[in-house]
Amino acid sequence: MISGTTQAPNNNIYFAIARFLPTGQLDTSFNQAGTPGTRPGTQYVNFNIAGGGAGYNEAKSVALQPNGQIILGGIANSRFAVA
Repeated sequence: MISGTTQAPNNNIYFAIARFLPTGQLDTSFNQAGTPGTRPGTQYVNFNIAGGGAGYNEAKSVALQPNGQIILGGIANSRFAVA
């Protein structure tokens, strides 16, 4: 699993995450339904913070909990953010 940022067609920057198989191939079972603008195996998170808009979000860390939940941490419009 890796995290980072992605730029949308509207030029907003979002948290991004991708999951890989032990073979190094993209795990297309992750986010199979797909969020608009993503493909299976990837996902993005947008924080639309009141007064700050959706402009710039940057994932700085990723953690996988024992129950399989994914936690992302980073900044969203100069504020701490967790997804």
